[in-house]
Amino acid sequence: MSTSSTRDRLLDTAAQLFAENGFDRTSVRDITTAAEANQAAIHYHFGSKEAVLRAATDRVVGPLNERRHQLLDDLLADEHEPTSDQLLRIFLQADLETLQALQDRGAAARLVGRVYSDPSPAMQAMARDQFGETGARFADALAAALPKLPADEIVWRLEQIVAVIVNLFLRWPHEGVTPTEAAVLLDRLVAFLGPGLSAPPP
Repeated sequence: MSTSSTRDRLLDTAAQLFAENGFDRTSVRDITTAAEANQAAIHYHFGSKEAVLRAATDRVVGPLNERRHQLLDDLLADEHEPTSDQLLRIFLQADLETLQALQDRGAAARLVGRVYSDPSPAMQAMARDQFGETGARFADALAAALPKLPADEIVWRLEQIVAVIVNLFLRWPHEGVTPTEAAVLLDRLVAFLGPGLSAPPP
């Protein structure tokens, strides 16, 4: 069996176990036993259990970030300054597209939700590292769209939107949703979150 397939099998297995049991309650032996690989394979491909977790989440987060940047670049290329609702829509759109693409790998969605809802310093540090650049770009764009809001208020509101997204990943149905259902969900989320995002400062 090729090393690439062993690596992918380890990542698929780790995502499933981390999603079900959490990071701390999943051992390297658990992963290698379920993946039918020897323990040395973890160290060969990743180096540590923490690196396995990072690689497993990167498989989802990497393409998600790329899609968000692409949508933002396209929106900013327009002649008109984007509204906060337009920025919110593309921010959420990237998540729903990612979740639809993962509908056959529900463990990956639940893993991301579980990791980013974990309050431990290690998990939060990984989240900041993975999403820092993307979050900063959207915060800057929102600051231009909502000039009456202080920068720290925009960041706080964006964090609350992310909390809703994390809940979506945690609760994403195993069978996924249809494109029509995803489109309706996107409209509902924008209608619900948009007024809070653009509300006057408290």
